[in-house]
Amino acid sequence: MVACLSCNKNITEETIVFEYTEASPISSDSIFSIAFPSNQVGYASTSSGIFKTQDRGENWELKLNKNGGDLTFFSENYGIHSSGMITTDGGETWTSLGNNIQATSINSKGETFILVRQNAYTGTLWKTEPLGTQLSFMIQTNTISIDGIQKLVCSDNYVYFVPYNFIYDDVYAFNTEDATNYFQITGDWTGNAEPEDLSVIDGQILLCGKQGSIYVGYEPDDQFTSVNRQYFNHNLDYYSIKSNNGLIVAVGDKTILTNKKLGISKSDDQFSEVLSTKLEGFTFKCYQIEIIDNENIAIIGENGIIYIGKI
Repeated sequence: MVACLSCNKNITEETIVFEYTEASPISSDSIFSIAFPSNQVGYASTSSGIFKTQDRGENWELKLNKNGGDLTFFSENYGIHSSGMITTDGGETWTSLGNNIQATSINSKGETFILVRQNAYTGTLWKTEPLGTQLSFMIQTNTISIDGIQKLVCSDNYVYFVPYNFIYDDVYAFNTEDATNYFQITGDWTGNAEPEDLSVIDGQILLCGKQGSIYVGYEPDDQFTSVNRQYFNHNLDYYSIKSNNGLIVAVGDKTILTNKKLGISKSDDQFSEVLSTKLEGFTFKCYQIEIIDNENIAIIGENGIIYIGKI
């Protein structure tokens, strides 16, 4: 039985500081997605192509002339672009997994999943073997708005179809071994507090959204309870949330939130508002969060800038 509960936690007064440097791929006007599979190696999907850094953002090299879209990397060498272009050698060469690909993702086993669009309401879900490029068919979907899917998010047990609009479209999660076994995330997103992003790791479901809303739940056995909203001490919107090894970070409209604590281990009991190195709030919007390790994060900001640093 799933227990997807609202996050009844409050912002604490602890001072968590984000010490960051700015990094931008060459000739890039917009950054759509970033992936840092290690502390030094990262990738950025931009309006000028896919770039790679091997020195933590100091220098960038164009690896693929493919504009926009999302990136997911399992390791420094193995990753995929949402168009279905996959690399197994760190971006030196790329192979297409097919046409009309709507979204892609990789789980912690190294299995790659792709959603192929057939029409607005019909699509097929496929997956590869770990770190492979050969696809095997999973299921055809006929009831989901395929055009409304913004991305796939994977755990080891489920593949999540994350919509652009959580009010009009539910989240569908298909079992990675038997795709006929699935569940739906629905919610009463009243008061303009609907989610904007979803992340899942080790069976824990995390959603962030408008009006300072954060939601926490768990993957189901056979039932699902709707997630309910919970406001924090501000109404700033959150756009992206990630979790890794117990560390949770959410970013949004001039705000960064984390469950990291000063001097003690990470906890789900409370979240802390993160301040800038000037010990004040942020003046820029944060569009996507990437957790590099237990201390370091990378954030897509405004005007094609990536912020990389420690919290």
